[in-house]
Amino acid sequence: MLNFLHPLLVVFVSRGIKSPNLPTLTVLGGSNTCGHGRSVPTKKLFRNVLFGKFMQLHKTARQPIHTSARLQNSCTPSMGPQYAASCFRYFVPNTTTMATVEFTPNLLFQSIDGLRDLSLVVQRLLELQIVTLLINLVPPGKGYREIGLAVTGIGRKYRVPVITLEWSRSTQQMWLQDKRHLNEMGHQFVANATFDHIVNSLWAPSLSNVSTVEMVAPGIGLPSCIF
Repeated sequence: MLNFLHPLLVVFVSRGIKSPNLPTLTVLGGSNTCGHGRSVPTKKLFRNVLFGKFMQLHKTARQPIHTSARLQNSCTPSMGPQYAASCFRYFVPNTTTMATVEFTPNLLFQSIDGLRDLSLVVQRLLELQIVTLLINLVPPGKGYREIGLAVTGIGRKYRVPVITLEWSRSTQQMWLQDKRHLNEMGHQFVANATFDHIVNSLWAPSLSNVSTVEMVAPGIGLPSCIF
């Protein structure tokens, strides 16, 4: 039964077969990817749950492809995609085979420049044939809604799947009280939605946009190349 999952394992880990470097899931984003205020245990964060799902799938495969893989946390709290765009290789190691990109809440404060940087990051990921997903977390408010639509537009332009969760009365139980960051339930939902979409899209004729959720986790130091 697990044979049909084999393509997913190939996508995620096959590039590391002839290399001592482990294949990598790289997570790019702001404070939602970084684990805002440690309000959610690290092991419950979207990035960790998603990575755990891939590794569990790998362990249950009949013909394991690689002994392990790596999770690269490349988030920067309270920041947009400008650092990732200007210092791409600092944030995205050359072993990356899959990446999630989450910057929507922080784009509200960066106008058109932030959207251009986001487009550049997505474009460069695709040029390297990295499986790419946009995570589109939309807090309440007209400004955030417009940014969320713009992020969806970038997904359509590059034919990249967009996992979207917009704050509403029906989804508010997945958010912290500040309405800008996800709680543990929200993280679990993002991980499930992202994993399910990746699996399903492998057999679809083309990648399509989906409506689902967002995430959070701790950051790294700023790259020297931006100074």
